Amino acid sequence: MKIYKITLLLILAALSNIYSQDWEQTGLGTMTIYSLAINSNGHIFAGTHLDGVFRSTDEGASWTNLGITNYDIYSIVISSNGDILVAARQHGGIFRSTDNGNIWTPLGLELVDNSIAINSNGDIFVGTDALGIWRTTNNGANWDQILFGPNCSGINSIIINSIGYIFAGTIQGGTFRSTNNGDNWTQIIQGLTELQILSLAINSSGDIFAGTSGGGVFRSTDNGDNWEEINLGITGQGLFVYSLATISTVNVIAGTDDGTFRSTNNGNAWVQINQGLTNNKVHSLAKNSIDYVFAGTEGGIFRSLSALPVELTSFKATINQNSVDLMWQTKTEVNNYGFSVERRINECDWNSIGFVEGNGNSNSPKEYSYSDKDLFAGGSNFQYRLKQVDTDGSFEYSDVVEVEVVPNQYELSQNYPNPFNPSTTIRFSLPQASQIKINIYNMIGEQVATIADGMYEAGYHKVTFNASDLPSGAYVYRIESSDFVQVKKMILMK
Repeated sequence: MKIYKITLLLILAALSNIYSQDWEQTGLGTMTIYSLAINSNGHIFAGTHLDGVFRSTDEGASWTNLGITNYDIYSIVISSNGDILVAARQHGGIFRSTDNGNIWTPLGLELVDNSIAINSNGDIFVGTDALGIWRTTNNGANWDQILFGPNCSGINSIIINSIGYIFAGTIQGGTFRSTNNGDNWTQIIQGLTELQILSLAINSSGDIFAGTSGGGVFRSTDNGDNWEEINLGITGQGLFVYSLATISTVNVIAGTDDGTFRSTNNGNAWVQINQGLTNNKVHSLAKNSIDYVFAGTEGGIFRSLSALPVELTSFKATINQNSVDLMWQTKTEVNNYGFSVERRINECDWNSIGFVEGNGNSNSPKEYSYSDKDLFAGGSNFQYRLKQVDTDGSFEYSDVVEVEVVPNQYELSQNYPNPFNPSTTIRFSLPQASQIKINIYNMIGEQVATIADGMYEAGYHKVTFNASDLPSGAYVYRIESSDFVQVKKMILMK
């Protein structure tokens, strides 16, 4: 998560140089890494160009060669029961291991295999370079060709969502979808302006991301019926997107021909994160259980030096009688120092109004709240955002929530403090925009000051009265508009 306190800004300026690195190399530096997968124990499996499959049980510090050499290993997947399947491209076929990669059993389909997916029933789907998609429902004893045609013979990527829909990214026909386990397919390309799909990914909300060859990233929020281009911040060779990884609901990483790009708002905007990469062609991405990301390049494997920002699963604002109550929840937390609560009113500047400490590191949901009781700030449109701060000084902003804070009646409040010397604050509430005037009078009815005179928007307002030039005594203040008049008394005591 991400900043410290204002008193530490000088320290943070120095720390910014220390924490500028995004990636560190974790081995296999002379190899091209086409595929990565991480099992529930945190063991990493890497598929290479001709050098076989490798395994690390210590987060990349050391690697063991598991065999299947002389093939390009374009895809590695891990089933729900921990079985590992790999696709060996040069007619090597599909291999399975049930013992963490120590022994491999060939499952046939000795074609040019590009991608693998497994559904919840254990059915295996394989996308090939020129012969479409094949399926086995009996662990490779039999294979059936289930998708093949002029626009869907070459398959680069296959993914399956939480309800069993299968999505295929093709070499020249865009994306296809099956809703009945591969028996029937529909081409879904509405909004796609580039039909060579290199990679696919799905986030926990079911949004689908497609990485293309030169067209960047596209997103669908309706199971592929419609696609929108989301390339703000991605340019040049970065538009060739070989791999995608979704981290929770809103964090996405793209591996491209120009390194890695990160989005923390579901793809709406991207930032390049290449510091530490010595090879920028990123073929594969995988994340572990605490959201550290591993990148497979043509110069080995790299590990992110920090986890992605803590995911906010909800953030909402509720109006109460005298406050706006903010509530938010995180799913997991890594290095979370806390949240700076920021507010702006009627599109003016953002201001910090409070700070809520985080829980540091947590693998379970955490709930937070903050109550904004200062509603007499002028205006009615209140917007809030969270500046989530990490222990290393980095930070990310949440989405904005807003509420309309409008009183239901005119009201003039008692000044505070009272008695006062020499200044006091007078608050008033307007249910609609009004031309108002507030005058101050002494006890013989003489007007001694005007402290407000003009058009005020609906909302809660406050003005300050400075009586430095007046003698001690009792005074009255009177608010007047076309619909409202009220008078109150106050005491100046010097």
